[in-house]
Amino acid sequence: MSDYVLLEFNTMFPIDKGLAIFSVKPSLLPISSVIHFEASSDEGFTWDSLWVRPINSGIPQEYIMIPGVFYADVQHATHIRYVQDLAHSNSFTVKIKFVSNLTLQNETIRSSKRYSPFPARLSPIIRPTLGREISDVTPDGTIYAYGDTNLYKSTDLGISWVEIQNPFTQGSISRFKKLPSRELLIIGNNLDGDKGLQVWKSNIREKSIHKVAVLDTVSDVNSFWGLESYENIILFAPYVLQPRESKQTLKAYISRDYGETWKCIFHAPSIESWHFHSIKIDPYESRIWLLNGDGSHNTNVWFTDDWGQNWSSLWPEGNSPVQFTDIAILPHCLIFGMDDNKGRGYFRLDKTMNRLTVGDLKSQLHEAFFIDKIGAPAEATGTLITHLNVAYLPSQSPRGLLTATKDGIDFYVLWDYTQQPTGPVEGLSYFAATNTGKLIGYFKDDSLESNPFIWIADQPNWIEN
Repeated sequence: MSDYVLLEFNTMFPIDKGLAIFSVKPSLLPISSVIHFEASSDEGFTWDSLWVRPINSGIPQEYIMIPGVFYADVQHATHIRYVQDLAHSNSFTVKIKFVSNLTLQNETIRSSKRYSPFPARLSPIIRPTLGREISDVTPDGTIYAYGDTNLYKSTDLGISWVEIQNPFTQGSISRFKKLPSRELLIIGNNLDGDKGLQVWKSNIREKSIHKVAVLDTVSDVNSFWGLESYENIILFAPYVLQPRESKQTLKAYISRDYGETWKCIFHAPSIESWHFHSIKIDPYESRIWLLNGDGSHNTNVWFTDDWGQNWSSLWPEGNSPVQFTDIAILPHCLIFGMDDNKGRGYFRLDKTMNRLTVGDLKSQLHEAFFIDKIGAPAEATGTLITHLNVAYLPSQSPRGLLTATKDGIDFYVLWDYTQQPTGPVEGLSYFAATNTGKLIGYFKDDSLESNPFIWIADQPNWIEN
């Protein structure tokens, strides 16, 4: 069989050769369906889920949410079919053909070594912060927090807190961070009584706090996404609670001098409920990534290779098949967290030997690991981080989890805080790793009236299998 033929859903199709190739295309946009394939080795009496591999990369996946071309080894099967897990009118058109062999279109950069964590599960200490909001953790393990408009830090993992300053008598703090230059960076609304989103800095002794900029953008809430620093570079994409009004000005910024001066690099469109999720720099490729939501018509993935002068998106506006939240950056791939009614899990974007442009990039993004079943209640991931080439992927509700991967292929749940059906869980949001061997997170349990806690565990060792 040399040509593709249409494959109807839930219809048995006989196997012709040892490799099946599937062409999965959207019937309408945006895409809201999810499918998977099943194979039978006994003429359709029993069926097992068939994991497929994108023809561009060869990393296996079970569910298909992003269209593309996939293949699977079916030499031991007699029949095949596909199943709609989440069916809507805007589904996929699926075609199939069989071949004896094939060549992958792109070779990805990945190690042949495989690693697993030891211990397999973490036993964190969870202690209250007395109402303080954790906002930053430095490599030496110093924890920074704020309560109302007061600034605090702890050098003993949250056992005791020292008030740094209480410089503001009004307004609200949005973000608070210790910079690599040893200064404090504070971003907040109306902090000196004047309206606007203001940027303040201290000196290296954490004193003499002074206003350095007022940003022409709306920001009404602290979010653990959207503020990143890398050496002298600071990226800021402010979060706005939904529904964001289309008339509100919303911009993302870059500072290349430790926060002294700021430049707009992305002006959000005037669309109801369009808001930023995350902004990250990939230092291996000098590429800035930006994610936005909310909802099937507003979500997308953007990147720039010239510090924000020009941006490309992976899909036309509103046509992204999945809503993404944050990114963990590894040398050979990116791990995207998702927050979608299709379930909760992680996608992997492979880097190839040659730096990819927008058309090829989209073909490298595919499902890597699923935490919860398709159609299960899904909320946001926390702040995804990378430390010592390990991606740590915290989750919030409907249950608190910490998942990790060293290669983007094998994923491990290191901690599971499941309270349902007894009550909702907010779980881990902000997350950091220190050079002293600690993992530190900001944790809430909604069954305990949302009192904030600090979450502390020892980093696992990663053992080659």
